[in-house]
Amino acid sequence: MAQDLTFEDVNLVQNPDNALRVQATLTTSEPAHVYVQYAYTQNGEMYTETSTVSALQKEHDINLLALRDSTFYQFRIFAFNKKNKIQSQLYELITPKLPLEVQNFESSKVSRLENRQTYTITNTMRGSQSYYFICDAEGRLVWYADYPVLHNVCNGWRWSKDNTILQGDCKTIREMDLLGNLITEIDIDEPEWNLHHDLMKMRDGNIIAIYTKPEMADLTNTTGNPESIVAVDGYIVVNPEGETIENWSTSDHFDIQTAERKGAYWNFIYGSGTVDWCHFNAIEEDIDGSILISVSHWSTILKIDRASGEVKWQLGERGTLRVPPGFTFRQQHAITVLAPNRYLIFDNLGLQESSRAMEFAVETIDNRAFQFWEYIPQPNIVSLTRGNAERLSNGNTLIFFPTNRGIIQEINEEGELLWEVETQRSGYRAYRIPYINKPHPKVRFTELPQSVCSNAEPFEIMTEPTEAYLMGEAIEDGKFNPQKANLGLNKIFAAYGTTLQEINIEVWAAPEADIQITDNELLEITDAFETYQWYLNDTLIEGANNHQYQPAASGLYYAEISNQNNCIAYSDTLNYVYANIAEHLNDALQFMQLGNFLIIEHPGTPSFSIEIFNLQGQKIFAQHGQSNYQINTAQFPSIYLVRISFGKHFWVEKLLQVDNY
Repeated sequence: MAQDLTFEDVNLVQNPDNALRVQATLTTSEPAHVYVQYAYTQNGEMYTETSTVSALQKEHDINLLALRDSTFYQFRIFAFNKKNKIQSQLYELITPKLPLEVQNFESSKVSRLENRQTYTITNTMRGSQSYYFICDAEGRLVWYADYPVLHNVCNGWRWSKDNTILQGDCKTIREMDLLGNLITEIDIDEPEWNLHHDLMKMRDGNIIAIYTKPEMADLTNTTGNPESIVAVDGYIVVNPEGETIENWSTSDHFDIQTAERKGAYWNFIYGSGTVDWCHFNAIEEDIDGSILISVSHWSTILKIDRASGEVKWQLGERGTLRVPPGFTFRQQHAITVLAPNRYLIFDNLGLQESSRAMEFAVETIDNRAFQFWEYIPQPNIVSLTRGNAERLSNGNTLIFFPTNRGIIQEINEEGELLWEVETQRSGYRAYRIPYINKPHPKVRFTELPQSVCSNAEPFEIMTEPTEAYLMGEAIEDGKFNPQKANLGLNKIFAAYGTTLQEINIEVWAAPEADIQITDNELLEITDAFETYQWYLNDTLIEGANNHQYQPAASGLYYAEISNQNNCIAYSDTLNYVYANIAEHLNDALQFMQLGNFLIIEHPGTPSFSIEIFNLQGQKIFAQHGQSNYQINTAQFPSIYLVRISFGKHFWVEKLLQVDNY
């Protein structure tokens, strides 16, 4: 039977380095999964968060995220394994105030979002004191983490498809989850290369990142300097092991001598007067596998074929695609793919009066592009640098307008403002994230039969994830016991954390049968079944597959039977004893073996029957109604059984074949 599951040594500890993190540590008496639910109440309504599920073990250390500061919380802990599920008492805690350096969000100016637990991440760039911030729908900060940056010009990051933060910091690619775990760390072994602005996880699991390297060029025709340092942008693709498998450089495909002086972005790293030629600021993998790059200083989008490295098309000031009058964007950011040949960008300066989000399409057949949709904020907002636009799964668009502060808006397709929050310090990008605490995986049954016979042995119920808590009337110690189930459908429930799955197992009745002895001394199963198989002393009797069987020897007889549902059972066991012929017949009964003939006579009996069997119980001869018999035994086995019947009485004798020539 299942042992009781209990909690021991429960502690809830405020993280001293982060006002919005609490650590739950505890021990369970048996290996179990553990999760924590915690809630606060506002205006009479309760809001609940649920932690991740811990691994199956006894010692548990769980990070509690998505907390608000200065808020009263109640916590309850749950533990489960296949056999048990328990919950703790209520624990209480008030979270501390936020430190001044992380107080970054204003309350929502507009909030038409129904779900308060809608989360948005952004960042601030302050070198060694850079931060990532997450706010809820009310604009309340619910998560933050600091991160160091070698140089602010290298501050590139993105929210990944795996709900992690990807960061490119000059020489290193890092990936971390919201629990603070470092998942990936890849060093770029090129002394003069510097990662910057953007990187992303590709569909094949590799990471693509923008980098810059210095090259010397004669820019007499552009800047008048015959020896100029040019910051040449490109991209690299690295696999999870950190190996570079692709390297694309602008100078391999465009004339570096056309570079013009564009600001002093890289002066601190490469020296005074460095020409910032291209200024890549966004990279994206297109649906067809090509690479899209936003080139800010060229006000151009490039589409690059990965196999050949050739530029398929250019859209913008240096465009190769035809565009209608008025189609323009300038110093854009954040090229993203919406559908085949459909794209979204954040257009910083394409309009004189405002920045905007802009959706466009490319028609490759006739080599042209045209605008589909745009959103211009009211009142107008001009973001000279940075910013992004993201199409959400519900069809709305999230847009980040960086100024000296930062404005994040969510609008619908018609351009209605649904949500707006302002940051005190502006970052680079903002993304809507699906969750902070990873939802519990949906439990499912695996390798489970849809039907079973009522006499089957108890069996393990397998689930994915494993060790889900199992419930049902016929569940015992994590197993399904058909012998205690109801005939027909039986519901079984599996719970993993907060997810629940149910399934039906149909239990079919197993056959039941008794052995009876007929007037003719046959062994008989009276009920009708699909199959029969007789056994003597646990040995299968070949060919004994009928509902009746003529015993030919003493011993323990039973039958294996099956019904229309292929349920198999065994009859009761009958200890069958043959009488000794010498005890019941007088000396007048005569057995005589002459050569290949057996002669049996009983003058005192008007008539009797003779049946002969092999040792497997199969009948090989029968004659009835005579007082003497002469039987040719030439085809009989060397040892055989003779059964003599007088009405309801019978006797059996084992005979040895005699060769008498």
